[in-house]
Amino acid sequence: MLYETGSMEGGGTSHGKFTKVASFKEKVRFVAIAKTSAIVVLENNQIFYRGESIDHHFPNDEWKGAFTRLKLWSDSADEQKIVDITSGHGFTLAVTDAGNLWGWGRRFLEAIGQESNTPKQLKLPRGQLCRRVWAATGTESPCAFIELEDSESGTKAIYSAGKSEKGLLGQGVNVKESKDFKKIQLGAKDVVFTQMSLGAESAIAIDSEGLLWGWGHNDQQRLGLADVVETGIHRPMKLYSLNQLAE
Repeated sequence: MLYETGSMEGGGTSHGKFTKVASFKEKVRFVAIAKTSAIVVLENNQIFYRGESIDHHFPNDEWKGAFTRLKLWSDSADEQKIVDITSGHGFTLAVTDAGNLWGWGRRFLEAIGQESNTPKQLKLPRGQLCRRVWAATGTESPCAFIELEDSESGTKAIYSAGKSEKGLLGQGVNVKESKDFKKIQLGAKDVVFTQMSLGAESAIAIDSEGLLWGWGHNDQQRLGLADVVETGIHRPMKLYSLNQLAE
């Protein structure tokens, strides 16, 4: 069973408490929530969607008030198990166990130069396997981050692509658009995060040493940095150690 609380623009109902909105025969494995949509992946790998379709996020660009089946693969023989999924404003990205990245929603696909009104497997840097994915939630920043693993060495790194005027891409001061997924680097060092959360224009992440990083728009000091201009932080910046925060 699936429960929700609050409201969702473009097709959600408003609840003051948790209310059952759907009952599935299989257990729910993943849920991806955005401003106007909800995506559910079941244990049997079936995908269901609900909400408002923005720029062909859903089939036929149709709004759905009830959860409706979405098929990524027309032939069951080609199906791959979904191991991670995320939704931004008007788009969804899913990672499969084969290391492939699927996307749907023209808003993001157009931003990375892979336009399509239907779900498609996205191009990745050569020799890289996708392992995790995160999407920005803002209406003005169709961008996403992925964790890629080198198919030969097993080395992992974080990449980003899309558009952001406020530094959310994390690729440098003058980079507001990237059609290709490009590696996020700090000097000569690759960045690998164990956890990441993207908002509308800013991001917070934790690395393997328990250090907290932030980048993107610092309006109203949302990243906790009083001495950084509000125009944004354009590369990941070390904020605090989680151990220091605990003290």
